[in-house]
Amino acid sequence: MRTSVRLAVVAAAVGVVAGASATVSWAAVPPGYVVASSGDLNAPAGQQTADGATCPTGTVVYGGGEYSTATTLGASLGSTFYDGDGEFDTWLNNSDPTDTTTNAYAVCADAVAGMTVVAIHAENVAHSRLHVAPTCPTGDEVLGGATISNDTGLGERMVSSYPVKVGTGTSATYSWATDMSNTYKSTNTDMTFMAMCAPIGSIRGYQIVHGPAVTLDPLTQGNAQIACPTVKAPLSGGVRTSTKSLKLSINSTYPFGGSWGSFVNNPTTNVEPKLTPYAVCAGH
Repeated sequence: MRTSVRLAVVAAAVGVVAGASATVSWAAVPPGYVVASSGDLNAPAGQQTADGATCPTGTVVYGGGEYSTATTLGASLGSTFYDGDGEFDTWLNNSDPTDTTTNAYAVCADAVAGMTVVAIHAENVAHSRLHVAPTCPTGDEVLGGATISNDTGLGERMVSSYPVKVGTGTSATYSWATDMSNTYKSTNTDMTFMAMCAPIGSIRGYQIVHGPAVTLDPLTQGNAQIACPTVKAPLSGGVRTSTKSLKLSINSTYPFGGSWGSFVNNPTTNVEPKLTPYAVCAGH
């Protein structure tokens, strides 16, 4: 299944150029909309590999992601984060015995007034799962999210990362939720969870879409993807994984064409979680 989906990703990645940035070919996307890509970077076996994609001058980062070519179950996201210099960075933890590649993405557009990043610092206790959802200020909607760990080893695993909306209209509250698993037996890790926010109504055609959920079989890597409505483009996205197991992890979560896709690793023999894809879309 992974091979066929990967071919579809390549065919659908209109406007994405490896190692550079390019304008997506929709006329109605947010002004300045581009998807920047780092290009494939080698991720050696048994190591954590840092990567990053930089927005063109004059644009800012709305969201971002990462795509790994690993089809085995040992390569997982350890961190994704806004670095403050127009770049979206990713750390891939490769516990597999073989090398793979990683490719960072930054979704960029012209800045709008009032954009802000909300951050929450928390400790992820050894051998436990941490769920944190920084909430945007009242009157703001969420554009994207990220999570950074101080762990330089391979023990932190991102399991879920997705936007949350509660309520309707201008009274709705927005956040970005992330689940991180600390698989170390005795080492706590420090985490920073982030949500990129902007005033409600400042992004034309703003919409959060999600589903349908798919079942992830044991000992497999599964894909969950969601397309933005016609003429809209993804600003960010992710996946919600319905499990308490510390063994599952996000391998990739990335924009392609007008969609957002995520691959999740399930090395367990008896857990069958649901994967629900999400995308934050904009355009008209």
